[in-house]
Amino acid sequence: MTALPTDTDTSLSLRGEALFTRPTDQVRLASALESAGLVQATVEPPEASSRGRLREVIEAAIEAALEERGAAPPGLGASSDLDASLSDQLFRARHIGANGLAIHLGSLAALTNLAGALDAEDSAVLRWWIAATEERPVVLLICESNRHLGAYGPPIPVERLLPSKPTASGTARRSEPQHSKPVEAPEAEACDATESPEPPSPEPTVPQQIPQASAPPPVTVRPPLPEPAEWRAWAAELDAAKGPKPLGAIERLFVSRYVPLTEVLARGGGDAAAERAVENWASSFARSYGEAFGALRVTGKRPMMVLDVPQLASRIARLHGARSTQLVLVDSMRFDLGLRVHEIMRAALGADAACTERLLLWAALPTTTPTQLDLLAKGPDGLASFEPSEREEHFTRGRGLTTLRRVKVGPRDVLKLDVIEARLREPGAPWPERLDSLAEEAAEALIGHARLLQPRTLMFVFGDHGFRIETDERGSSPAQQGHATPEEVLVPGFAWMIGGIH
Repeated sequence: MTALPTDTDTSLSLRGEALFTRPTDQVRLASALESAGLVQATVEPPEASSRGRLREVIEAAIEAALEERGAAPPGLGASSDLDASLSDQLFRARHIGANGLAIHLGSLAALTNLAGALDAEDSAVLRWWIAATEERPVVLLICESNRHLGAYGPPIPVERLLPSKPTASGTARRSEPQHSKPVEAPEAEACDATESPEPPSPEPTVPQQIPQASAPPPVTVRPPLPEPAEWRAWAAELDAAKGPKPLGAIERLFVSRYVPLTEVLARGGGDAAAERAVENWASSFARSYGEAFGALRVTGKRPMMVLDVPQLASRIARLHGARSTQLVLVDSMRFDLGLRVHEIMRAALGADAACTERLLLWAALPTTTPTQLDLLAKGPDGLASFEPSEREEHFTRGRGLTTLRRVKVGPRDVLKLDVIEARLREPGAPWPERLDSLAEEAAEALIGHARLLQPRTLMFVFGDHGFRIETDERGSSPAQQGHATPEEVLVPGFAWMIGGIH
């Protein structure tokens, strides 16, 4: 935020801006923002119960505004970090013809403590949104009543809290005790329009006597099982989801309820009621999608599909300033498997790459590799006249399974990884262990390829279709494909920007 003017200026640029506003300016501002092509989200004054959850309050308002404008639902549900979440929201806003976001932030007084300050978490979220207006097409309009609220500044390294002390090398390190204090929002008159943004706090120095790790710690891709009360609530929501539902509601139920509940069951948790909820929801999904697929081919009213990947990747590349784009198809990477692959890649690539977009894609019927490849070649216009192919997809064997091979798909090249598809054709270990093994093997190949790419390359990794599998304590069966179950239809897409990350 470069300045907080006293008098609201309605000449807002698409570079973004943060400023205080008065209630009397709302009508005039709304008109200017509408003319600028911004999606406007109003954050009503939150209640005290929302203290520490300002991020959720703001994101809920943005999602409601996007949904009202007919935007697609979030790619993979709630994002784990603010930057990726905003990237996803801006991408969906552009998809409906908008130029950016405008956020009307109401009074935050109810979130403050007895000293009149926001807590550390809410302060960090507010600082992040103000900084985001410097680089993103985001306008943040802060209610004038928030001007004198306290806000905590960035954290400082722990070493600066300690008195001066010799290090292992014999040199003295000077550290003066400091404390994080609430900082009042600056007065408008004291702000300089050319003021540079606040520099990031320095990273803590690692003492010399502590050796640096030579490799990152192993990734835990299997979190602890949730408490029974939590997975029972998931089962109850799936049971209650009867009858026609909006597309966004179906995707949210799949990502946040169906997938985690099936993992609980696969790992020996759950009960008979949870099993019934999963089976009934999957059966209803398969029946509905099977019946609706013929109509959506003709009407064009359809979800984001695998066949849209070339166009999606191209838009994401333009949005993030990529110099080149690579499409990487991981054969048979269904959603839960894709989440594990993503987590392993994120931990291994670190600061060398960033996942800028995460999407949920629908596979066309029948859910086989030849179907998806043919539609990728034909594009969206070819869906209405498409006839499924009877051919079987062939792949290399042996050590070549973990090598990305180039496949011609219509006018473009796609890199294809066959290792998951090949391993699934044979029986294997019980499913939780087999799932982890497949994810590690696929992620290793993708990580090796990503490290060879030039900076500012967008690597779009996606599954083409999923699969079903039978498992018990003795092992798991070969995969079944080609049907309309959620495991076979819904697959992930991840846009990785290689190098040059801010």
